[in-house]
Amino acid sequence: MNKLVRFLAGSFFAAMLLIGSLPLQVQAAERTYTVAIRSGNAGSFNVAAVQASLPSATVDEGYIKLEVKRGETLEDYFASDDALNNFLSNQNYLKTESVEGGSYSALPVEGFSVTDPITRNTDVVVSYCRIVNPARYVIQYVNGETDADIAAPLFGLGEAGDKITASPLTITGYTAP
Repeated sequence: MNKLVRFLAGSFFAAMLLIGSLPLQVQAAERTYTVAIRSGNAGSFNVAAVQASLPSATVDEGYIKLEVKRGETLEDYFASDDALNNFLSNQNYLKTESVEGGSYSALPVEGFSVTDPITRNTDVVVSYCRIVNPARYVIQYVNGETDADIAAPLFGLGEAGDKITASPLTITGYTAP
């Protein structure tokens, strides 16, 4: 009996060594992270407009949440940092009046780039500056021959008398003058 137990124990040990030496393939789950773009305390997002532009995002008046795979960037959502900043300026309700008078305008996002690989959950908070003497403007994209709209207009708010600098949208089949 003692001989049989030693034989079985040895056989079991040999089988475990054999199994342990075989290469095993393990499928690791892809890690995703959340990039939460928060509207800050002076504005709120236009939920319907954001959902139309970013259908895969989770949207509320206070945030836009985008799911991104580890190591990927936000370039699938925004072509450049300018595109992100234009998007945030146009998807915010910027009519909030400040206590001191005047309105707020969204500032460009600092310390974050759409080309940065996402390696953790990230919060991006929109910052604002106070505008005392507001002037609203619209940048329209129209066909010069037919006067038909070829892209959604961009709306903005600036200080009266300020020079507005904007990069033109890339529209297939059209060039900016």
